[in-house]
Amino acid sequence: MKLNFTRALIALAVVTLSYTACQKSGTKPTTSTTSTKTTFNEDALASAMAVNIYKSMTGGFGGANINQGMQAPQSIAAKGGNKLQLDAVSSLCGYVIDSTYSATTNANDTTTFVSTKFKFVFKCVGGSKVNGYSCYDSVFTQSYNNTFVNTNDVIQDYNVIASDSTFKLFACDGGIICHNSTLVNPTANAVQVYHAINCNYKIIGMIISLKSGTPDILAGVATYVCSTNDIDPATGPDGVAINYTGNIIFLGNHLARLKIDPNHFYTINLLTGAITAR
Repeated sequence: MKLNFTRALIALAVVTLSYTACQKSGTKPTTSTTSTKTTFNEDALASAMAVNIYKSMTGGFGGANINQGMQAPQSIAAKGGNKLQLDAVSSLCGYVIDSTYSATTNANDTTTFVSTKFKFVFKCVGGSKVNGYSCYDSVFTQSYNNTFVNTNDVIQDYNVIASDSTFKLFACDGGIICHNSTLVNPTANAVQVYHAINCNYKIIGMIISLKSGTPDILAGVATYVCSTNDIDPATGPDGVAINYTGNIIFLGNHLARLKIDPNHFYTINLLTGAITAR
């Protein structure tokens, strides 16, 4: 069977990823399977997961951008041109930016609802000098009309601490949770189609350098647990559910090695998405 994930597979984003549709084939399971051998476009999946963690940390999905020297995002920082940043006065210790936003818009026959939550807290060493921050950033988007419902939900929650006095090297730990789904309602001539992916990433010991001007993740690991659920004419009404796990090891020089359990390995360029299987 062949399942098309062009619209469904967005591994950390609320925007469509520009990569080839993933395709799976194999015996249709009636229940979920874990780490089952399948034949599908793992290159696209692996590249998307690794590159989008990098984009998440560098502002590609909104919120804080490590390339800004760990300052508060300019789009939501204090008004009046203030740029609250590291190595600032002690009054910034514990300074909180807490913002929420929601809106509903209509375009032609489609309604879109967006809800966001952003919380940014400066951290200090010795209670007197800012040396990092914690960031919680969530975006929920849903677009729908009589024929379809597209839902995207991403939550980023991480801590960043400076590792040296130049504020060009720092450590990061945290997590990212995402959900993406597409539902196409049935018609007189077509059955219902549903594609969904859910992923939970845990970032451990990430070391990031800004010394070259472009963020480079020198070390660290991101583990992940993901699941897909698909119903379309090829799967039949029971659909196909697949669970998969693995990790991403960051190597420096904008490279990462991704493992899809049990034994599929890829080396990925985080800037270009270029991938090498081994």
